Amino acid sequence: MIDECIEKEIIQFNNIDLQSVQFISYMITHLNKYKTEIIVITPKCTALVDSTRMGFLLKIPEDKTILEQELLNKILPFGFDKEFIASTSESTSASASASASATTKQFNMICVLFTDIVNYTELAQKYDDAIIFKLLNIVYISFDKIIKKYSHLQKIETIGDAYMVVGDIFRNAINHNFVINEILSFAIDIIKEVKTIKTPDNIPLCIRVGINIGSVSIGILGNELPRLCVVGNAVNMASRLQSTAEIDTIQISSDVYEQLENIAIDKKYEFIIKENVFLKNMGSVTTYNISPTLIVHRYNK
Repeated sequence: MIDECIEKEIIQFNNIDLQSVQFISYMITHLNKYKTEIIVITPKCTALVDSTRMGFLLKIPEDKTILEQELLNKILPFGFDKEFIASTSESTSASASASASATTKQFNMICVLFTDIVNYTELAQKYDDAIIFKLLNIVYISFDKIIKKYSHLQKIETIGDAYMVVGDIFRNAINHNFVINEILSFAIDIIKEVKTIKTPDNIPLCIRVGINIGSVSIGILGNELPRLCVVGNAVNMASRLQSTAEIDTIQISSDVYEQLENIAIDKKYEFIIKENVFLKNMGSVTTYNISPTLIVHRYNK
């Protein structure tokens, strides 16, 4: 029985992944927090906390090569991790690096969502950097938690107060009928969630959301601090839709609206049609706006 237990522990130790390390980090953080926050703690409890913490630490392997490879693959999927390594190790010539890092993959019918915080510039001027960082961290942790509910959506990046999501670049077939459902629900969820987050002056935050659908190219740009980049007119349109949306509403393009006619969706959305909305470098377009307060039962065309 002891041999079997040791064998199982070795297998578990050798197959640890990033999610397991995240769990270990979470547990150690809360063990340390418990130890420092409890005013009166017995010696036996202190010893238990210390031994438990050490038990978790011992589960992290000294050789972190596999974990590093998994992390790189999460940052650069679709084999881009191997292309990046090749571009930085095989040759130092500018042409070779540019050629390797310029490899892209094209996708059609990809939903793109952008959101940002209303009056973020004023907030950044009013509060110091540490407060703004903490505020953004609270916002993004809550958004990250919500997006895990939606299997077809992927967070791409955060830039300042902007949060970018796409769906679904890991698909095996075009599945925008599922993605549109999820991305609208995600947008509603984060608009409601952000109202629970307040500034130091006890004022709830507000956001704008823009959603578009179209063709995108995905790849790595450059070879310093690599990250997955999603570019294309569909991305630019989503960003412009976000910047011109009303406070705490979702502004979708006519392309997204047209797709709604052909798919079954979970909720009934009341759309406010806005004509001649001027989008920078794109001209005037017709958009469709959704307010979470106008959502009711199942939607049937």
